[in-house]
Amino acid sequence: MSPEVLARATEPFFTTKTNGQGTGLGLATARGFVEQSGGAMRIESAPGEGTIVTLWLPLATHAAVSFPLSSETQAPAERRTIRIVVADDDPLVRALLAEQLRSAGYDVTACPDAAVALALLDAGESFDLIVADLSMPGMDGIALISEARLRRPGMPAILLTGYAPESPEGRGAATSSGAFATLRKPATERQLTERIEMALRLGTAANKTP
Repeated sequence: MSPEVLARATEPFFTTKTNGQGTGLGLATARGFVEQSGGAMRIESAPGEGTIVTLWLPLATHAAVSFPLSSETQAPAERRTIRIVVADDDPLVRALLAEQLRSAGYDVTACPDAAVALALLDAGESFDLIVADLSMPGMDGIALISEARLRRPGMPAILLTGYAPESPEGRGAATSSGAFATLRKPATERQLTERIEMALRLGTAANKTP
């Protein structure tokens, strides 16, 4: 890559490909995941010499555990397409979440803040689930979930947080709109999918309760 291209290589939606090929999210997604994990990424490149991408990641403090996916979780795209609205004020994180969820087979609408997400609901958009970042300017994720449920009672919801100054679970239980699932950032596609499937099942069960 030339110095000019290298300087923008990890920008979300920047791509040198033409004719609609490529989204410009590959390196941006990798950088976002690595930095949210407490690591770093370096790219060295020069025309005619190739490219070297170096990743540094924190040392794991525990052994990896494998959990088999249920048949329901393995292929959401085989069922009715689930519509998800995502609200996160960080453009890189928002793009990463949208890319992960679309890759898993969901129909995703990404919003930069709570106001845009609520405007879509007010306009009659039909979503099956809302994914909200805890910390957003104007209206935080918990308030957004409560407001969304005033418009769509019982709407399944997931609250994402990169930190926990107080328990999101406890605050969620205190809201009049009911409980919601929580997930710490950065989350993998598999973690997102499993938590979404769980939230949808809980929401279905709650709606069937007399």
